[in-house]
Parts: sequence; C-alpha cells; structure tokens
Amino acid sequence: MKKIKPYKILILFLVFVLIICIYNNSDYYIRKHEWKNSHGASVGDWLEFKDSLYTIKDRKVYKNNFWVGNVVFCFESYLIVYSKNEKEVGYYYKKD
Repeated sequence: MKKIKPYKILILFLVFVLIICIYNNSDYYIRKHEWKNSHGASVGDWLEFKDSLYTIKDRKVYKNNFWVGNVVFCFESYLIVYSKNEKEVGYYYKKD
C-alpha cells in the first residue's frame, strides 16, 4: 500500500480552496444572493440582483444600467465593492 505524501495533500487542499474562491467571486454566486451594506462606501444600501434595478456583469455593478462600482472581493458571506462615485470601498454582508 502506497503512502500519500504530505505535499500532495497540501496541493489538493490548496486547489480546493482556490476553486471555492473562484466560485465565490463569480457573477453567478454574487447575483444569486442579496447583500446589505455594513459600512464604508455604498453603491446601494441593499443590493438585490434579481430585479432590474441592480445588475452585475464582468464584476461591475450597474444601477439602472449605469456603472456604479466594481466587485473587489467576495468570500462566502462578505462582499467588498469599490464605489465609483465615492472612490472608496464598501463592505456588504449576505442577507438570505
């Protein structure tokens, strides 16, 4: 019986974490949740991409089809958005 080398387990773990990060930062993941502004700059107090007010495409956030910000990072329950108008980042948390 062969022994699994520790570095192979580490590589598998890192690949798994990378896949989760890529998925959590996808437009699909962000679009299927509602986000509430926590603090910092705001592109909107409540971001809901299911209606036509807010949309997301290529990590850009649009309000009424006007670009208002960029997604900086998203992980699980937290979303960081750069507000184009305020030139600062805003922090959101997932509301489901």
